[in-house]
Amino acid sequence: MSRHWLFLGLLLTPIVETVGHELPDDVIERRVQISVKPDRVLLEYSLTMNDTTLAGQLAKHDLKPAETSSQRWDQFQELALQSLPATIALTVDGHAVPWEPIRSSYSGWSHRQLSCLFAAYVRLTARPTRIVVADHSFPQNPGEYRIAMKSRSGAKMADSTVPVLVSGAQAVSLEGLKPSERLRVSRAEAEFSVAESTRSTSDTLFPDELTQFVPSEKNPVFAGSGQETWDQKIRERGCVLRHQGKWHLWYTGYRGERDATKLLGYASSQDGLTWARHEENPVFDQAWSEDVHVVHDGDGFQMVAEGRDDIPHRLTSPDGIQWTDHGRLDVRQVDGTPISPGPYGTPTLWVEDGTWFLFYERGDRGVWLAKSTDLQVWANVQDAPVIERGPAEYDRHAIALNQVIRHEGRYYGVYHANADKNREGPWTTCLAVSDDLVHWEKYPGNPLIRTNDSSGQFVHDGERYRLYTAHPDVRVYLSPDAKSVE
Repeated sequence: MSRHWLFLGLLLTPIVETVGHELPDDVIERRVQISVKPDRVLLEYSLTMNDTTLAGQLAKHDLKPAETSSQRWDQFQELALQSLPATIALTVDGHAVPWEPIRSSYSGWSHRQLSCLFAAYVRLTARPTRIVVADHSFPQNPGEYRIAMKSRSGAKMADSTVPVLVSGAQAVSLEGLKPSERLRVSRAEAEFSVAESTRSTSDTLFPDELTQFVPSEKNPVFAGSGQETWDQKIRERGCVLRHQGKWHLWYTGYRGERDATKLLGYASSQDGLTWARHEENPVFDQAWSEDVHVVHDGDGFQMVAEGRDDIPHRLTSPDGIQWTDHGRLDVRQVDGTPISPGPYGTPTLWVEDGTWFLFYERGDRGVWLAKSTDLQVWANVQDAPVIERGPAEYDRHAIALNQVIRHEGRYYGVYHANADKNREGPWTTCLAVSDDLVHWEKYPGNPLIRTNDSSGQFVHDGERYRLYTAHPDVRVYLSPDAKSVE
């Protein structure tokens, strides 16, 4: 299929009951991020509003709002994908270049958000090329607006009129602005050329294959049964592992309220997209098991999981199905004394040269690191967190590490974070890098996934990385450049 073909993915993320505040009626917030690569310009356009405003937007376009919220967002998604490319002008050295839609998705939390991804194919050279994006898409609605432009993957930016990182862009209110003022705040402009080095420092630390993802059309790829079964709902981190050409998923199931006992389930797949539950589920029901993490070890598997009250325990299995519980983890301070009483959850393993490393959080107030050579006693490498909360807003109030991988000589940690002191905001998916597992640098473009899809983990499919999130259901995010595997 030609890259110039319109390929739109409709993602029916369930609209959840709102917990926090809703945006006021007739208010639309917009976030525009432009990323320039040596061979293309990518545009991510996000619109956030409540259901009343959504119905009003449909009525303004002579569309009768559908009966359900999901159907109304379906209508608006199609409308936005048709109209946005015509109202966001892209010029390259003064010549107009068309946008092509790639993907779109919508999600719900304390309000609803639609995100659309577009691309324009532009070839940079060593000579500076002036790229201008002017957004004329919004009507006369009040609401915050942000626009940002940055270079990626060997492109160099100069003479920019906006902050380099979207996290540094200042929101403005569109209400009451004069036409000339709107033009100024909705315009991004800079000169781009091929960088002398193959990558910038940021891109060296955080390459595109670990930061650039779009959601799969098949999402969610796995979820609770929704029936009166032991796994009516799933919760917290499930673990996706590709081993010997087969895809494995260990997940936590429960029925009823959140305080119901959590049991361990297993599913398998040939492609990581379509999953089959094991006929003997739950595969372990002798103890509360959630937030599981699994690694292949020799001829079997090692698992760490949260038990009741976020006290972790270790399990082993020869086949990933039959599990033996070895009891709670014995974690100690640097001086050998036990850590203070309380939770020490979201256990995450890494093993290297015969030494096991255990990452854990304490009430999501930071990420600690302990190590062991016998899997029996774990000693902190330091009695303070190795990954602290903040200072950025997106992870100021809560963080927990989900996975560590080794990529091009560095360690990468996928973690989830919350910007709300009451944990009512979305649990976003974020990335950090380290050379020694102790000192970590956070990705300046965090969060990778801004919606309430957390417990992220990378899985290599043989060609490239996929990013899976496992809560509140299992979703997969693919490279924007990947050929369809669906």
